[in-house]
Amino acid sequence: MAKIELGFSFSHRQCQWLGLDPEQAFRQLVATTGLNHCRLSVYWDEVEIAKDTYNFELIQKQLQLCAQLGVSAIVSVGVKAQRYPEFYLPAYLAKERPRLFSSELNSNRRVRERILALVRTAVTELKDEPALKSWQIENEPLDPSGPKHWHLGLEFLQTEIALLLSIDSTRPVILNLWGNNFPQQISVDSVNKLTGISRIAFDIYPKQAVSESQPHQGPRLTPAELFRQFSQPMLLELQAEPWEGFDYRQQPESVTSISVEQIATNLTAYAQAGFNPIYLWGAEYWIWSGILPQVAQIIAKTDN
Repeated sequence: MAKIELGFSFSHRQCQWLGLDPEQAFRQLVATTGLNHCRLSVYWDEVEIAKDTYNFELIQKQLQLCAQLGVSAIVSVGVKAQRYPEFYLPAYLAKERPRLFSSELNSNRRVRERILALVRTAVTELKDEPALKSWQIENEPLDPSGPKHWHLGLEFLQTEIALLLSIDSTRPVILNLWGNNFPQQISVDSVNKLTGISRIAFDIYPKQAVSESQPHQGPRLTPAELFRQFSQPMLLELQAEPWEGFDYRQQPESVTSISVEQIATNLTAYAQAGFNPIYLWGAEYWIWSGILPQVAQIIAKTDN
């Protein structure tokens, strides 16, 4: 089996939710695991602090930290970013409560225009950061998600991709898809109509809670079946933290969706299916729960 490139997704918001200092947590993760690939997100509600007034200082500092530590970064840009509630409308736009004509968030002309303004500005501001390895266009943009089950349309997504590439054509563009229900919600043919995409990525959660009372669910397709959907797909999120129907911070002893053993099982199964690279999801949890040293051992074994 070829050497597996491993990385981790990272969100300063998740660190704050867990009571962790984001910079200290990032440094600890890199130092302990030896991982030198990560994924970050531009959060729209943080960078456009008022209409047409942008501040990218936070994401720039994160990328500068990556450069300092020798870590390359995938950066997601758009209205969707890592973590719930998925869609991060800036305050001025959220207050307007834009009227939608379908579940496609881009069905509102003003919303479309503002998303494209964000993409244009973010890519222009960040494209010279040396740690930036790849762009991720939106985050699971075609999959209905969040409290209002919004999604983005294929045509609009193509417009975003073209805009991004018109500003920075030097870096690959990644599109990620929700893998658990694939291809129920999105067809392979639909995705293949998009141009400008360098890699297709899946997000997979082998133990996803539907509710507190229902058992965990997993992907509809086996790792091997999922891998065959596209040419050399990667994993951008492989579950390595809990997904429960309750706040696990209050009941850590009740977590059954993840364990050190489950993380090893997940990684082995998808690596053997051919996925490469694989980015683990839940690195912030490893620190909070105290399992970081054990996860580092799993990573070391997989990396050798």
